[in-house]
Amino acid sequence: MTDSAQGGSPGRILLIEDDPVAAHFAMHVLGKRGGFDVRHTPDPAVALRLAGSQTWDLVLTDMELPGMTGRELLAVLRKLAPGMPVAVITAHEPSAAVVQSLRDEADEILQKPVRPDQLIATVTSLVAHGRAARRLLSRDFSSPVPGLTGDGFQISQHPLVAHRAGAGGLLAVASPSAVSCWVMIVPPAAEVG
Repeated sequence: MTDSAQGGSPGRILLIEDDPVAAHFAMHVLGKRGGFDVRHTPDPAVALRLAGSQTWDLVLTDMELPGMTGRELLAVLRKLAPGMPVAVITAHEPSAAVVQSLRDEADEILQKPVRPDQLIATVTSLVAHGRAARRLLSRDFSSPVPGLTGDGFQISQHPLVAHRAGAGGLLAVASPSAVSCWVMIVPPAAEVG
C-alpha cells in the first residue's frame, strides 16, 4: 500500500492490546500525535484475521494476551505476512527469559511504560524500514537499477529471503522481518572467476 493510498498517513498500525488504558495511550500517541492510522483490537484471533486480509505497515502487540502469548501470535504473523514488522510491548524486565527469547523474533521490544516520543520514533523507523524493504522486493530487477553500484554483502543472523533476476544483476536480500535489507551486484555466471 502506498502513502497516497492511505490518504497521506505515515503508516497503518495494527494494535493488539487487551489493557484498555494502554490501548488508549497507544492510539492517542500514534493516532493523534503521530498521525498514524491505528486499528485496535484486544483479541489476537481478530488481529490474525485482520493481518491476513489487509495490508499493515506494522503490528504493535502486547506480550501477554488473552488466549495466546505474544510469542505464539508472532509465529503466526510471520507465516501470514513474513515481511511485516512487529514490535512487542511488555512490562517484563528486559533480562527476563521470556523477553530474551523474543529478541530474535520481534523487530523491536519496547519496555512499559513507553514514553510517547520513544513510541513514535520506534514506530516511524519500523514503518519506514518495512516500506523500503517491500518496495525493494517488489521491484522488477530484470533491468539495471540506476545509481546502484558496489559489491558489498552483509549477512544477518536472521534467515534470509532473496530475489535474483536473470543470470546476473541485482540481488536483493531482506530478513523476513523486512527491517533489514541489503543489495549486492552479482556478475553473470560467465564473469565469476
